[in-house]
Amino acid sequence: MKLHAEGARIWSGICRLVRRPVLPVGFLFLCLTRLLVGQSIPSKIERAGDSVRVSWAEGLGLVQPQKLNNLDVLNWLDLGIPTAASSVVDNSISPVGFFRLRFLPPTISLHPRGQTNPVGSSVTLEASAFGTFPLTYQWYKDKLPLAGKTNSQLPLSGLTASNAGNYYVFITNRAGRVVSQEAVVTVIGAQKTPAGIYMGKFAGQSDSGGFAIMVRPEGLAYAVGYNTPQEEGVFIQSFKVALDGGFNTVTVQKGKAIGNITEAGISGTFVNSTGGSGSFRGDRKSDSGLHSKSAGYYVGTYDGAFAGSAYAILAADGSLFFYSIDDPTSPTADGDGGGFGIVDAANVLFGATVPNGLKLTGTLNPATSVLTGSYGMGDTTLGTFRVARTGTPQ
Repeated sequence: MKLHAEGARIWSGICRLVRRPVLPVGFLFLCLTRLLVGQSIPSKIERAGDSVRVSWAEGLGLVQPQKLNNLDVLNWLDLGIPTAASSVVDNSISPVGFFRLRFLPPTISLHPRGQTNPVGSSVTLEASAFGTFPLTYQWYKDKLPLAGKTNSQLPLSGLTASNAGNYYVFITNRAGRVVSQEAVVTVIGAQKTPAGIYMGKFAGQSDSGGFAIMVRPEGLAYAVGYNTPQEEGVFIQSFKVALDGGFNTVTVQKGKAIGNITEAGISGTFVNSTGGSGSFRGDRKSDSGLHSKSAGYYVGTYDGAFAGSAYAILAADGSLFFYSIDDPTSPTADGDGGGFGIVDAANVLFGATVPNGLKLTGTLNPATSVLTGSYGMGDTTLGTFRVARTGTPQ
């Protein structure tokens, strides 16, 4: 008789036969079985009266012992139902027998349940499964893994709007993986920061200048823009929008932007680095459109006749604001500026003009969310650019 262990559908193992003449009805074996993952399981087969007891290491959880009388015909027979024990007795003795343990993939016995609770309260999501140990857990929220959340329970305390969302958990062992049902957590009385992509212009603008802002649900926002009447960039790496939509932030060039964001639009005032002031206003872009999968905040570089950093915000409808900056400390540096463009259904960028009469042409790769192209004046190409998406509005 021999003992094998199985992980998933493939089994392997080596056992050493020891003939003992004092056992008239069978043989005694001492086996060391190795899993596919390389872990060893001490196991043995010994006589128990007129039967054979097959034993293995404790702590495996649920396994399915199986028997085979002839390896030439791979027809494994279950020795009873799956068991959490560490041994099984075979009452049918034959001159030769082979045994193995089939590891069972996780089966969820308890799915996490949705919760509706007020702001500031606490909830705990819970899931459980049976199968071969060890079982590992990884919780997700809105399709993103939650770092360090690897227990069967997920406690959430001091609920805010950021805790609202869809939660689920992947449970994995060496035989497979299973995902739980989604549990929707709703937070009552929590304000939610307006989120999405907004585009507009400063008062008095009639050319390609303007601005674009991407706001994420947790309130983190990114802005790119160019105020042509004041000849100043409005680049803001990131800033926080309050739950009521208000913000008060400073640009890289030390200008000040103060305003409010709603579900419909954005408005506010802008004070440039030398004290000149004006207002701005814009609308929220639709979340749906031909480029909804590529919408977001793009970061990269441009080089050639000018060289520096490049940024862009692309909306789902193909509207794009492109901004270049070669010297953040100089509001009127030659390479600074930005303007609107369109990425059409063929993924071609056109219509974008930045200061000094430079025009942009390029192509969006929707598979990688990378926009590449060139800039120039008239028929003369002066350089190239490349920006890649680093953030999405959701």
